[in-house]
Amino acid sequence: MVRRTITEKEIALIKAMLSRGMKNRSIQFFFILEKFLTQAKVDQPIQYIYAGLAQSRLWLPIFYFARMIAKSNAEIAELVGALKISQKGKKKMLIERLSGRRTAFAKATTKAATKFAEQVAKGSIQLPASIDVVIPFSQGLTAVKKTTASLEELLKAVQRSREIAEFSNDGNAMGAIFKAACRIDELFFAEQ
Repeated sequence: MVRRTITEKEIALIKAMLSRGMKNRSIQFFFILEKFLTQAKVDQPIQYIYAGLAQSRLWLPIFYFARMIAKSNAEIAELVGALKISQKGKKKMLIERLSGRRTAFAKATTKAATKFAEQVAKGSIQLPASIDVVIPFSQGLTAVKKTTASLEELLKAVQRSREIAEFSNDGNAMGAIFKAACRIDELFFAEQ
């Protein structure tokens, strides 16, 4: 008998998402983010890295999954480079991310994002409480070069942000959340 790699809860979520009219590719990047935020171990982690080549979402965590593979970022970039795919731009971006030439880091552009960046850098994490805070918090997180906050604290804050954004059905907030998750991924899992 073949072992399933998806839980009953995930099946129920997929059914609910499909019934709400979500497309398969949207569901796929939702689960990539979910696995990262919960730090779940996955079968075939290379597939989670390759998934970014077929997703509409520009920013997906990759380094967490890369650390599950007994290969360096350079070796994974070589594997990606050898793939025959039509998404040349996504392939180039993934290789640039794996090589450290492209990063989710972005300078904070608002006072609110700057304030959050300063707090996160010092390890002071306040869970977002409303949709108004989600984007500046996420942008602040992407503006951090290093932090004394723990991985668990940051993941919890991004999970809370995601819950708020999903409840509010705010696509812009979700984009900021994905990029913030990628910044956490770089800070804690990218090869130094």
